[in-house]
Amino acid sequence: MIDKQDSKKFALIPRYVVEDNRLSMLAKNLYSLINLCSKNGVCVKPNRHFCEKLGMCSRSIQTGLKELQNQSYISIDPANSEMEIPRRIFLI
Repeated sequence: MIDKQDSKKFALIPRYVVEDNRLSMLAKNLYSLINLCSKNGVCVKPNRHFCEKLGMCSRSIQTGLKELQNQSYISIDPANSEMEIPRRIFLI
């Protein structure tokens, strides 16, 4: 079920991402969700969030994130449990 607050939001995908033939459609959709949930270019949502939104398994999300990282669209800073810092995805 879609939350009423969520239904008022929309995702933007930059043209250079849309036209990048090296990226799968999953990676492009994932980029749009990362962009949507980012604050100041940083997204802290876990893979579970993307799985639920896209109806994909965790492995597919990992593959999409790797595609975006390999093409330098995002960088990922791993979680640090000692300092209670979640994983961060940065839009580049």
